[in-house]
Amino acid sequence: MARPSDLSGSLSLDDRRARVSLLQVAAIWALTMGAYWAALPELLADPFIRHDDYAALRGRADVYYGSTLSEGRWLNYWWALRPVFFDHQAVFTAFLALWALAATLFSAVIFPNDRFPWRMALGALIAGFCPPMINIALWPGTLLPGMALVAGYTVILACGSLSARFWILPLFVIPALMSHGSFPLVMAVMALLAPGWVAGRRGGAQMIGFAALFGASLAIGTALIFSVNWSVHGVFGVKIDDWRGATPAQDLASAAEMVVRYINQLMVNLENMFHVTLPILSAVLVAAFIMLQSVDRRAAKRVFFALAIVIGVQAAQAVATGLLTPFRGQFPLWIVFAAMPLLALRAADQAVARFAIIVVAAAFLTVGSWHWRLFETTFSPYQAATRAIAMDVAAVDPSRNATLFVRGDARELPNGEETQSSNALGYRLELLTGRDVVMCSLNPEDCATFEAQSGPPFHPAPEYIRTLEGGDLLIRLRDTPVDKIEDPTKWLK
Repeated sequence: MARPSDLSGSLSLDDRRARVSLLQVAAIWALTMGAYWAALPELLADPFIRHDDYAALRGRADVYYGSTLSEGRWLNYWWALRPVFFDHQAVFTAFLALWALAATLFSAVIFPNDRFPWRMALGALIAGFCPPMINIALWPGTLLPGMALVAGYTVILACGSLSARFWILPLFVIPALMSHGSFPLVMAVMALLAPGWVAGRRGGAQMIGFAALFGASLAIGTALIFSVNWSVHGVFGVKIDDWRGATPAQDLASAAEMVVRYINQLMVNLENMFHVTLPILSAVLVAAFIMLQSVDRRAAKRVFFALAIVIGVQAAQAVATGLLTPFRGQFPLWIVFAAMPLLALRAADQAVARFAIIVVAAAFLTVGSWHWRLFETTFSPYQAATRAIAMDVAAVDPSRNATLFVRGDARELPNGEETQSSNALGYRLELLTGRDVVMCSLNPEDCATFEAQSGPPFHPAPEYIRTLEGGDLLIRLRDTPVDKIEDPTKWLK
């Protein structure tokens, strides 16, 4: 069994007493965060937030109350009741910092004894640049407590013995299920892929027991959600919103149909994750698995077992609820696939084999970091455009007393279609200006007479901002400079 961890200088990593310096963990965590800043310099300075995350940032628990019935996300609701709130930049950075910590500790468990920990750094970057993770990071205010649980469990993986990894799992899975359904899966995957399992049949029995405990934890968490909903809403279960178009299976035929739909969606998600066609992706993943199988058969079995758990749980969810796992919920799969070259690199002792594995690992890192960089280029023009509007509003109304009435929608701004909601621009301008914002597209009755009463431009403000009776402001997005110049980014500089 592992010795008690000595937090002053090192972490006990598994039952074989492998140890890693806290200094190494801190340095590689800082390296990962630095890589995030290099990939997302503008978004980390001014994060893009999905429209339904603004309520969490402001502590609007009443907005989240409905999701407790429709999704069972009680942890997110309780989190919104907190008395202290933080800037959206701080929350976004904290979310990524927690994921960077989880990725670093997961890599440290795989590569505990490197004197020069380049392999640990490579593993942390590959896990850290998980493509679906940057998608789900657009809800940092909502999902921060769930990510804290993920990071907390990786601390257990690093500090605790195999028995601790095993028995403490329910304490993290049950509350994490009340935040997002993929958080429990990524905990289970990291635990299964981490070294330290006993060899032979006993090790297989341990993993089966671990899977049974994980399944029981999911069942207990689901029963707890249903019970709380029964107590609060009078409904034992969750009442999925109609707009989701959920079609739960009613018989064997519909269950089989849902499984086929899940598999088809999974293939699409994998192509989007790796940005290659399915045949090429299949060849790369099979090659990575063969590499791992050739150097560490036990690790290959753990990868297969972890993959089976992820697909099994997601397929069961599709059958039971009629909902398919979206791309942003597939980060446990990235960890499974990314672990293959890392575990192979851990076991390889020949230079040729190690070189081939490093090439595959580098390919994973390139794909992941490129996906994150793509997010920067996708959202930063919209962020810059809304900042420019906020600066113009501040010049017109330095007293911050005016209500903003906005004609048009986000699609009239650079890459504004990425907001995916008519509410998004209003929430964004409220955040930036500190003023009340009325979107005329959603509240036409409030804006019906503005064309008649809007006066001339308030100089020296740009012409798309007009003063109204009473001192309020009308913003006409069609008149913004974006529509009048060939290169919209010139207006943003």
